[in-house]
Amino acid sequence: MGRLRLGVPYGLLPVGLLSSYAKQQKENSPPEPVIRLVRSQRAGNIDEDDEEQGAKGGVHPILKVDAIRFLYTFRNQLTKQQLLAVLPLLIKALDDSENYVTYTYAAIAIEKVLGIRQNGQILFAQADVRDFAPQLLGVLMSKIERAGTPEKIAENDHLMKAAMRVIITARQTLIPTYQQLLNRLVAVLGVISKNASNPKFDQYIFESLSALMRFVTSGSPTTIPTFESTLFEPFTIILMQDIDPRLIKRYFLLGHDELIPREGKDEAYDEVMTEIEELEEGLEEALKKFEKSLGMKLSWWHSAVGTEEIYMIETSAGQKNIPKEWTRNGGTKVEAREKRNTAIKKFKFRIYNEFDEDRGIWLRAIRVFAKLDCLFSLAKSSAAIGEPSCRPKFVGEEEGDGSAWFDFKSLRHPTLCVNGSVEDFIPNDVKLGGDVGKIALLTAENGLFTGLLSTMSGCTPPV
Repeated sequence: MGRLRLGVPYGLLPVGLLSSYAKQQKENSPPEPVIRLVRSQRAGNIDEDDEEQGAKGGVHPILKVDAIRFLYTFRNQLTKQQLLAVLPLLIKALDDSENYVTYTYAAIAIEKVLGIRQNGQILFAQADVRDFAPQLLGVLMSKIERAGTPEKIAENDHLMKAAMRVIITARQTLIPTYQQLLNRLVAVLGVISKNASNPKFDQYIFESLSALMRFVTSGSPTTIPTFESTLFEPFTIILMQDIDPRLIKRYFLLGHDELIPREGKDEAYDEVMTEIEELEEGLEEALKKFEKSLGMKLSWWHSAVGTEEIYMIETSAGQKNIPKEWTRNGGTKVEAREKRNTAIKKFKFRIYNEFDEDRGIWLRAIRVFAKLDCLFSLAKSSAAIGEPSCRPKFVGEEEGDGSAWFDFKSLRHPTLCVNGSVEDFIPNDVKLGGDVGKIALLTAENGLFTGLLSTMSGCTPPV
């Protein structure tokens, strides 16, 4: 099917609105910055003015973001030379901007540009990014590190994904500077392991470490001891902590709410992927035959979204003599892609069924670990609180009817215990099970947990 791809830069609407606003604010000043940005946007370039000009009648951050979005949207229509020319401007927008939205969009655009494929091959080789890859990785890591807390660091997974893409693209060219990057990645991993709040960020940082180790050690085997000594200690610490399942990936990749089996782990999935690879090879052969018979340059347009119109033949906008019979495209590749999605879904349910076969064992294991988790939590809390505190006394089944119960005397909230100015603290007793009721009303009329409220307030709550 012949297909001409046309589009209107939607970003021109906010450009027009902002230029109108600037004209109202300052009628006597010529609108060159806005016009220049519109022109650069049409050419796929990023304006180099800094954000402070937005307050001086110059380029507003929204215009920068809009230009980056324009480039992101139409990246597949630009040549490799044009993309290489615009990458330094994207890096500058990433580095110079303090605006969260601006540098995030810049990181997204960089990752997407470096991930472009043409004819099934990655467009950019390691030689193409050799000159700016270390600088770009340094900028990305600085943006990640300055967030501070584990939650804030892991919040922006787009930055980590961009760093992963740069490492995968740069490969062996990172050997001269790999050690500094390795240390920074390990430091970030140590911080986020304290509170793994974003599975995507966790995945990208592990993929980054894996790619860095793979490419650097393959190009320079003498670096293996450095990786071993650098990674052993932090990984040991993580494994000794309470393991978050989002930090440990073993047999399959976890992403986009799908369980994707690794190669060799699921026969049905491997068969479908082999079929897809064979069909892609057939597509390339068919494309060459079309080019030879029609005498024109053709390429595949690939959406990579869903299963509809995944591959279509693309021609230039001015191409003539397009065959009239090109009215539909075959559904073979669509069918294979749908088989892949079905295989992934079936794999997930097969995993569930395997667990379900030994449900009794898993249920007992969960109960044991749940009790151990409670015991360890109580022990850690008691040791960390200091005085006044006590360690709970665990009694046998002979005291009671064999069911679970607890009996706490003189409960105190730890924040009030360490406050020396609180002299009239009234402790509270809480008992549940045994010779009293097994069910307690946990909320008062205002929705607060009554037992917790009593220990925090230091007084008996009103009835």
